[in-house]
Amino acid sequence: MSATLKGANEEGEQIFVVDGNQIAAPFMQLYELDEIDDPVDWDTYIDLSSALNRGNTVSSNNKLAADSTLVIGDHRHIGDLSIIREDHDGIAAKEQDLIRYNYNWLFRDPWFFSAAVSLERDPIRDLDRRAVVTAGMGRDIWNNPRQLLNFQLGVGVITEKIESSSELKYCCAMELKIPAGLVQ
Repeated sequence: MSATLKGANEEGEQIFVVDGNQIAAPFMQLYELDEIDDPVDWDTYIDLSSALNRGNTVSSNNKLAADSTLVIGDHRHIGDLSIIREDHDGIAAKEQDLIRYNYNWLFRDPWFFSAAVSLERDPIRDLDRRAVVTAGMGRDIWNNPRQLLNFQLGVGVITEKIESSSELKYCCAMELKIPAGLVQ
């Protein structure tokens, strides 16, 4: 049945509203409770951290990590950003930037087509820029609010500039995606 949860009554029973009628039942009697999928869902996580150390050495560590997922029907838009800066005694030790966007079309759930682009730079390691464009197909193993696991297989193009040389590469990649903190 499809019902709306209204809250608990004085006895602690859950009140369900079905077709305008209220039904009370102990929550423990429910065998399964599924939330009706909303055609639009959006999740964003942002992690900002900074540490400054003064003493025998002077160092700082700054990190911004953000990821966002927008689901509109059968279309997933996934983006993430990472900016890391570290220095020790006034000398830059890390300067990494990464931005990624991944589009998934769930043509036959749990199967999806995927297209992705990423841009990266790390001047400390002499990486002026790296751009990756991929296309492929994937499958969700789990995709629910508590667990996310999928794999993707695809082909792509990588272009990168290291110091003064540029290079274009073609690749075939398999990716097993397990976002940290989502798998339990």
